[in-house]
Amino acid sequence: METVTDRLQKLLIRSKLQNADAILVEIRDYGTGLADSEKVYEAFYTTKEKGMGMGLSICRSIVEAHGGRLGTMPSQGPGTTFFFTLPLRSNVPT
Repeated sequence: METVTDRLQKLLIRSKLQNADAILVEIRDYGTGLADSEKVYEAFYTTKEKGMGMGLSICRSIVEAHGGRLGTMPSQGPGTTFFFTLPLRSNVPT
């Protein structure tokens, strides 16, 4: 959001039970949005001038390794909403 200069730079984070088995965490920014919401999860792809392109790829791997899901969904207005779900009980073998 550092390139946004014509409005407040806001970040909204909320969590809730998605159903009886999982939680949902949403992180909404009010930035410029994404041209390709799936490409940002590819290793070494970055939207930042000094970015490495590793953060979301690593985050998705960690969330999926714990039986969850990480993605984006459309926001009303400017910006992007990222979300992740995690099961309340682990389905991952120990």
